[in-house]
Amino acid sequence: AVASSSGGAEWWVQVKPAGQTHAPVDLHYDKDEVLAETFGLGSFPTLSTVTYLTGEEDNSPTVVFPHTYHDEEDHGIGSMLLSCARRAKHIVFDGRLLHGAPAHPSLRKRSNSTNVQN
Repeated sequence: AVASSSGGAEWWVQVKPAGQTHAPVDLHYDKDEVLAETFGLGSFPTLSTVTYLTGEEDNSPTVVFPHTYHDEEDHGIGSMLLSCARRAKHIVFDGRLLHGAPAHPSLRKRSNSTNVQN
């Protein structure tokens, strides 16, 4: 059971201008921004969620890294979760983790005919 004094919810919606369907959502941590700016403290949600209202043609994928605000900056990141947009898809992850939706084209879903060279 969760004490009633620790409950709550916050949400925001990203609205993209016409013609900018792959506008990025910079990497960030979900946190209490007022507490962070006023006192330099990090207060993070237990869970974070992303819900896609449209499909992949309109969205960059969400990336979630196993890196928290309190990890050292030089802490290596050896993996990531990549969630491609699909209408009505909903993902849930640890609210302390670094995440975003970078607009880099290499992160978008590739067709079988795409060639990738290093």
